[in-house]
Order: sequence, then C-alpha cells, then structure tokens
Amino acid sequence: MKKQWLIIGIISLSGLICQPAFGQGGPPDPPDDPNSGGGPVGGSSDLEGGLGLLLLLGGIYAGKKLYEFKTVEKFETYMT
Repeated sequence: MKKQWLIIGIISLSGLICQPAFGQGGPPDPPDDPNSGGGPVGGSSDLEGGLGLLLLLGGIYAGKKLYEFKTVEKFETYMT
C-alpha cells in the first residue's frame, strides 16, 4: 500500500513541476513588415566578457594540471 502511495505522490509531484512548461504560449506572430525587427540574428550580446572568463579559467585549470604533473613526476623520481 505504501508503494502505491509513493508512486501516486511521485506522479503528482512531477505533474506539478512540469505544468509551467506545458502552460506556455506559442511563438509570437511574425511582423507585417519583413524589413522591421530588432538587431542582428542572435541578439547583440557581448561575447568578450564571457569568452575572456572562459579562457582565464581554462588557463588556470591547465596550470593546475601542469603543476600536479610536475610535482608527481618529482615525487616519483625521488622515491625510485
């Protein structure tokens, strides 16, 4: 009996969580004038900040891996 209530509870909870996704409207109608519209396709977001941050974090990660590799290599040569 407890297993049935658990299954009913899980199904009810998942229905409540997924309900906002099904309640959204469709896409907007296209404009009457095809030449009207916003900026370029994809928006006018600035990629400089995110790309710089990604490169910085990648460099830090690579430096960490290189440091770990060199310290393990020194430790192994010391032990042999």
